[in-house]
Amino acid sequence: MIKKKITFLNKKYQLGQSEDEKTPDTALTPLSIKEQLQSDDSDTGTPSKMALTPLKMSKFKIQHEKSKSSFAHGGRALVNRRDIFAEHPFRQLIFGQRTTQETLLKHIEYTKRGVTYAAKSLKPPSEKFLQQKQVDIPLKDKEKKILILDLDETLIHSCTSKEKSQVQLKTEDGQLLRFNVRPYLAYFLDCLSTFYQIFIFTASSPSYALALVDYIDPLEDKILGIFTRNHCLETKNGYFIKDLRILRDVDLKNIIIVDNLTHSFGFQLENGIPILEWTDDEKDQELKYLVDYLIEASQCEDVRDFNREKLKLHDLIDYIF
Repeated sequence: MIKKKITFLNKKYQLGQSEDEKTPDTALTPLSIKEQLQSDDSDTGTPSKMALTPLKMSKFKIQHEKSKSSFAHGGRALVNRRDIFAEHPFRQLIFGQRTTQETLLKHIEYTKRGVTYAAKSLKPPSEKFLQQKQVDIPLKDKEKKILILDLDETLIHSCTSKEKSQVQLKTEDGQLLRFNVRPYLAYFLDCLSTFYQIFIFTASSPSYALALVDYIDPLEDKILGIFTRNHCLETKNGYFIKDLRILRDVDLKNIIIVDNLTHSFGFQLENGIPILEWTDDEKDQELKYLVDYLIEASQCEDVRDFNREKLKLHDLIDYIF
């Protein structure tokens, strides 16, 4: 019985972290408040040791069948239409088959802003500080590449009290969570867990992240671990940056990060995929169509070369609308 409990706890863990440091950057027109902060900002406590610390699992347990809904699994059959923006130089930044001009241009604008900020304003931390942040992660298969996923507006949307939510539940500490699950998320995780070792990296608190991961991965067989706010590097103007170099002894050529905020992976732009922000669109198909892209990337020697060729993020800096 004891052995079983230990195994259960170690399946999901928060990776150890060090004390925060402000990372310098120069002035730039700030992103919106919504872009700067993720849903839960309450927990910024920092353990003193660089060790893997198991998180106590939340008391609730959602059965996989109950997670099915119009949001999570209800992708509707869409009438095929000609993609009128197929020739746009940055059409590839939206993976779904169709998009409106307004959506496409807005996504390109946000992505351009993040790329420009990363390239011109974001200054790297000291080597000493970076070493303090580094953690060891247990990998089940060293032949598989690593896929790191953001939570808010990438996989789920945390709702305000005025928004209609798909899911309502309480964490072990009594916090009420109200959120929607992006369409095709279960399909996305099922497919890609075959090709990648999947981790969550969020700028939110451990308790918030763990409760969400409990829900979206109820069988605990898709997501291997969770990075939270204390693993981020916070800039002087309050942005939380997810520096992939904190994964000790992992070659960057084997890591892909998917995030709706491009500045979040600003230190490793060529490792990142800026996904279209999501809140409640039941017809959204970004995760469904991103699967093919990620499977192809998993077969490449260096994912950075693949992303550089396909996404052309650095070209956005000089792009004029």
